Amino acid sequence: MEMEFISQPAVILMGMSFFGDPFKDAGDWSENNEIGRLSQRFMDFMAASHVSLEGILASRDFYEVHIYNAETEAKGLFEVFVGYPITALNEVPLELSCKLLPAGQYAQVNLRGETIISDWYKDLDRDLADRGWQRGRPFFFQVYDRRYKGMDRIAESELTAYIPVEPRQA
Repeated sequence: MEMEFISQPAVILMGMSFFGDPFKDAGDWSENNEIGRLSQRFMDFMAASHVSLEGILASRDFYEVHIYNAETEAKGLFEVFVGYPITALNEVPLELSCKLLPAGQYAQVNLRGETIISDWYKDLDRDLADRGWQRGRPFFFQVYDRRYKGMDRIAESELTAYIPVEPRQA
């Protein structure tokens, strides 16, 4: 797995979230699981919004954040947040929420093709440990930029995942 360790600045995101088992009704990586439906709901809102958000969008890169908690390991439940990076909070519509991704050290993992929809993260702890790192916080995020072509063109697609890390404890 192609991995680089970087210092990442804080990022403010504006978007929508889901909490639960995103694979409960559609057990695979598809646009029909809860993550796909959440992304579609957010995109529909953005398309129908009569509020101009161009002044606060930092970019059109789409973020997908996975946030883990005590129920994740036991029940498979976690929060997924999708949205765009913004530069200011003062014009965020009431229907949307905000998340602050903290500044810090991150493992930057480039994913290509079928790897995007694989269980690439299952070996992550071992891969980090082999490089002298461990997860720093219970979340990771993926950035879908111009390199991502969609689920129907996954073989041609790329995206980047970021995992907060800290030096491995002996």
